[in-house]
Amino acid sequence: MKENNEKIRVQSLNFIEEKKKKLKEIFPEIFSDGNLDILKLKELCNNSNEENEINNEFYGLFWPGKKKAKENSRSQTQGTLSLLKDCGVDIENTKNIFIEGENLEVLKLLQKSYANKIKLIYIDPPYNTGNDFIYHDKYSEGKNDYYKKTKQADENGQLLTSNPIASGRFHSNWLSMMYPRLELARNLLCEDGVIFISIDDNEIHNLRHLMDEIFGQGNFCGVIKRRASRKSTFLSKTMSDLCDYLVIYSKGELSEILSVEQVSDGTRPVFNEGNKLTNRTLYKGIQAKCDDGVYKAGEYSVRSFKFELLNELIIKNGILQNDVEVNAPWRVNQQIINKSIFITKHFGFRRKVLDEELEKKKVLSDLLDNSDCYNEKGSEELYSLFENEKCVFDNPKPIGLMQYIFKACNLKENDYVLDFFAGSGTTLHSVLYENSIKDFSINCISIQIPLKIKGINSKYETISELTIERINKAIKKITSHSEFSKTKNSDLGFKCFSLKETNFKNFDNKNVESLSELENLFSNYQETLKSNRIEEDIIWEIILQEGFPLHSKIKKEMKIINNIFYRISSNWCFHELLICFDDKINYETEFELLNLEKSDIDNRFILILKDKALYKRDDIKIRLSDKFKIKTL
Repeated sequence: MKENNEKIRVQSLNFIEEKKKKLKEIFPEIFSDGNLDILKLKELCNNSNEENEINNEFYGLFWPGKKKAKENSRSQTQGTLSLLKDCGVDIENTKNIFIEGENLEVLKLLQKSYANKIKLIYIDPPYNTGNDFIYHDKYSEGKNDYYKKTKQADENGQLLTSNPIASGRFHSNWLSMMYPRLELARNLLCEDGVIFISIDDNEIHNLRHLMDEIFGQGNFCGVIKRRASRKSTFLSKTMSDLCDYLVIYSKGELSEILSVEQVSDGTRPVFNEGNKLTNRTLYKGIQAKCDDGVYKAGEYSVRSFKFELLNELIIKNGILQNDVEVNAPWRVNQQIINKSIFITKHFGFRRKVLDEELEKKKVLSDLLDNSDCYNEKGSEELYSLFENEKCVFDNPKPIGLMQYIFKACNLKENDYVLDFFAGSGTTLHSVLYENSIKDFSINCISIQIPLKIKGINSKYETISELTIERINKAIKKITSHSEFSKTKNSDLGFKCFSLKETNFKNFDNKNVESLSELENLFSNYQETLKSNRIEEDIIWEIILQEGFPLHSKIKKEMKIINNIFYRISSNWCFHELLICFDDKINYETEFELLNLEKSDIDNRFILILKDKALYKRDDIKIRLSDKFKIKTL
């Protein structure tokens, strides 16, 4: 009988290997001995022609450190998340998550649980204005190192050019910071998911190239120029700084257009200057708002448009009396003319907007000038929450901007929003506010590194601490409002997690040089869990490894004889987990497990036990494997 048994994975999901598996399913012929054969892949893509063999140069974005940045996105994390029990609101029921920790490591941890689950990502990353930022990922480098990489200095550090691009080091660091985070973030978006990125002139050109590479040029949705403040800042020596940008990409084909409003205009033009001149027919019976009379064949003009009547046109009692051929730069087809055209007061032509068009949405404008979306509004919101206490955020994004983005994406019930540069917490605050005014709830995951606050007198030690306090204050303000209905089933809570080191020992045999050292290594790893670990922390790590979400339900409910089991469930997952941390599984416990009603099991449970609990007890392992999938710690 085959054992249904495997070890718990300690590392994060390797999405490159997952992609290779999918590629192998589609094109098995390009794999040899289990490895991808690049030459066969080139042949399959007809990419081995003479021209490509001669010219191996391609258009793209390159910078010193790009290879390392790619490796960093694909390296495994040895971290995990720990629930902060004393932090949050309604933590047993909420799906809103705040995570305190370095966002690259956290994104790696979320890969399995939230892959293809996020509808909208909004981030407001460092704009790279020349000031230091903290997400260096070990890519910080001195100028001499940078010059050598770019061939501007020899091995002795002597400059090889007279005008080195000193600022390039900052661009390289910024690109190396953004690349792995954006690559991991894309994995989390659902197929019609969208990412909005706030940025300014310093890096928008690099960001566009970066996004084209990671998301694909075909998934570029547009760039919105946003008026960011009421008054110019004059930070630039040449022009006033009044605007920044929202760069928008989708993961795949959008299920509906991005829009914030319905079609509302009643009429539309029918000519377009520069279009090819073509003939259309105006059939008798259409409405005319101009004077009654006979209009002879010939050229006419209205405003900047010219058209030609090819036969005379007769109007009586405001109705066209005959069919007329018109030569003009038409922008609509004959079918639309038949349904909607009319003659204007000044003897021109327009058309009525059809009923089916009124049901459509207008595409987003590439210009956003709305006072609710100005940064000053965001500052006012923070000052109001903190009762005019000075905060560390100079230009926090306002709730109005997030509402604009939510509306553009037409978020629906249970859709997820992700922000991995949470900052002041505007995104999570906006989700909570949206839930309070809508008949359904959306969900948010916000991530913020616990950067220490410097330079101002503040009672908060870190940015993340201030973010959490903002969310607490926001919930109190929302729920205390007179118009808030407590009868609504709105998700107005959040739970907090913190990035910690893994609860499992890291098996490292790199420095083993003798048989005795190897024996000692194995003896030290008979227990895979680190000492003095809290069971609930281990459970949360298992939850992430098994692809369960952070709103999963944990019940310490099953006591079978002397063994305690935790039961983990989520509406995202078909199966459930049964976890036991006891060093030994009693025969009586085995008997009870094997005799659970089939309706209680129904092939749903994965049984997770300590390795030593089944040590030298293959008979129990085999019998349990017949009913459960077993994984060991």
